[in-house]
Formats: sequence, C-alpha cells, structure tokens
Amino acid sequence: ARETESLEKRLAEMRGHLAKGSVATLVATWLVIIFIASWSLKPITELTGRLLKRSTEEDSPVPEIPSNLPVELSGLAQAFNTALARAESSRAREREFARHAAHELRTPVAGIQATLEQALHRPRSNEELSERIAAALTLTEGMRGTLNSLMRLARLRGGLEAVSTVATDPSGILRDHLAANRAVAEKRDLTIEADIPVALNPLTTDAGLLGVLLSNLIENAVRYAPAHSVVKIAVEDSAGFFRFAISNGRGDLKPEDRERLFEPFQRGSVAADSEGGHAGLGLSLCREIATLLRGKLEMTFDDDQTVTFTVTLPR
Repeated sequence: ARETESLEKRLAEMRGHLAKGSVATLVATWLVIIFIASWSLKPITELTGRLLKRSTEEDSPVPEIPSNLPVELSGLAQAFNTALARAESSRAREREFARHAAHELRTPVAGIQATLEQALHRPRSNEELSERIAAALTLTEGMRGTLNSLMRLARLRGGLEAVSTVATDPSGILRDHLAANRAVAEKRDLTIEADIPVALNPLTTDAGLLGVLLSNLIENAVRYAPAHSVVKIAVEDSAGFFRFAISNGRGDLKPEDRERLFEPFQRGSVAADSEGGHAGLGLSLCREIATLLRGKLEMTFDDDQTVTFTVTLPR
C-alpha cells in the first residue's frame, strides 16, 4: 500500500504537468494562428483601406495592388481593378457626353431665346410674329437634329450601335453650314474663300455625324479667326477619300498647342475672348467623330500666320 501511494502521487503530479502543458500549448497555438492570420490578411486590409479611400475621393486613380498580396488573391485583385477602370471609363464617357451636349445645344437655345424676346419686346403684327415663330421653329429643328446626332454618338461610343452609312453628297452639307455661319462672318468682317463643287462624289458615311463634324470645324474657324482676316476652304475629292481643309489666321496659337487643343476645355487666349463663350469642346468632339468614321483630323501650321484643320475620310 505504501509503495502504491507513492506511485499514485507521482502519477497525479504528472497529470498536472500534462494539463498545464496542454493549456500552454493551446494558448501558444492560438496566438501563433492569430499572428499568422493577421500577417497574411495585412495586404488585404491595406487594399481594403485603399478602396475605401478611393470611394470617398472624386476621380482618384485605381488603387495599386500591394506587392505582398498572396498569389492566390492577386488575380482576383487585378480583375477587380480592371472592373473599376471600366466603370471609371464609362463615367468619363457620360460626363464627356453631357459636356458635348451642352456645347452643341447652347447656341440654338440662345438663338431661340433671342428670337422670342424680340417678338415680345414690342407690339408686332401677326405677320411679324409668324416670321419670328418660324425662325424659332427652324432653330428648334436644327437643335433636335443635333441632339439626335449626339445621342447616336453616345450609343456609338458605348458600343450599343454601329455607324449607319449611306451614300451622301458632302457638298450640300458644306453649303448649308457655310450659309448658317455667314452672319457671324460678316459681323466679324471675315472673308470666306470657298470653292465647293455643285456636286461631289458620293461619300459612304454617317450623314448626321458628318454634319456635326463639318459644322463644328466651320464654326470654329468663323468664330475664332482674327477679325478682318480670311477663312479658306478647300475640298479634295478623289476615288479613295474625301478631304476637307479649312484655314484661318492662327492668332496666338503655337505648334506646341497642336494636341492640347483637341482636349476638352482647351482654348487659345484669343478664342477665350471671342464672342459666343464656348467651352472649348468642339475640336475634341470633331476628332472623336472623325475616328468613328474611320478617318482622321489633323491640325497643321502652314506658316507664321495660318493654321489648317484637315479631315480625311475614306469613301
């Protein structure tokens, strides 16, 4: 019995040590797991913080992927960044469309307002009122056509619609837009030298977008050319392409402005003081339309006095 009692005492002590060791091992294992999990999730926590910060900042860049992100999650993070970039591109297109729409509709809305204000300024005969109402309706019809073209442009940029090509004679479009800008040219004492044939070879293109393109280039030259200068228009008609070039005084423009002026809201200082108060979106819209029509729009400086905008479209 005395020998058994000693053995049981040692066994009890051993059980106590084993219990303490087991608890210590569990606690150590738990701490190691927490440390490893925290260390492993640190890149994810860092990426989450960047995404939350980006959500509160306007036009912030796509967050960078942490270099220590686990390989298993790098692909997921890259796919998420790609989705963010596409969403941002879509938002940018929407903002750009709104700017283009405001730019294109500002002039006809001002014309309608001026026409109606003149009609109400003093008592007028029924004939005079009818003439002014007809003038306002003409401006409204042009504004509706422009709005339809801009809506089509937005759908084209979003890949929701293909360019609708039909056989079009550019000469009629050119003459119409020249006539629409004659009053502004006369007011600024500009001389327009344009030799446009009665009929040109048919151009297979989108007539609505072509009209917006040519009207913006003509309006840009007439409004922003130095007063008392000459605006020259040249048309090259061949079997393979149609080329339209319009030249005017360069004013303060320099060769280094060539690409800058095709960005939204970019203008020369002379243009900024010109009548009309345009936002500097016409040329960016023109280049985008030229690209959609599989052509190109270029700006060249012929000499110290002249700048030329040339649009080339395939037949």
